[in-house]
This record gives sequence, C-alpha cells and structure tokens, in this order.
Amino acid sequence: SVLVITFLSYMMYHASRKPPSIVKSVLNPTEEQRALGERGWAPFNGPDGKMLLGQTDVAFLASYSIGMFFSGHIGDSMDLR
Repeated sequence: SVLVITFLSYMMYHASRKPPSIVKSVLNPTEEQRALGERGWAPFNGPDGKMLLGQTDVAFLASYSIGMFFSGHIGDSMDLR
C-alpha cells in the first residue's frame, strides 16, 4: 500500500506540471493566433501578459520544487518496512 501511495503522489506531482504549459497559448495568444481571431483572457492578453504568465510560472514551479524537496525528505525519513 505504501508503494501505491508513493507512486500515485509522485505521478500527481508530475502530472500537475503539464496543464499550465497547455493553457498559456489560450491565455495570451501569439500574433498569428490573434490574426485568426483569438482574443485571449484578461489580464493575460494585455501588454504585460507575458510578464504575468512568467510570474505565474515562477510561483507554480517554486511551490512544485518546495513540495518535491519536502516529499523527498518525508520519503527518506519514513520506514518502508
């Protein structure tokens, strides 16, 4: 049961990394996408949209790395037998 819980938690950590990169093109479309009629979503479609997306990336990846750090320590300190 510990192996299954460890595998599922590790899988969810890594699965949570993909959705932000998929959503970025919808929040702040490129010039080609804008020419095709996509408007994007406020406030990311404004002049500082790329900066806001960068700040979102930093916040997510910082919390992701802190979570991976502490989950590694928790995994090392637990007795698996």
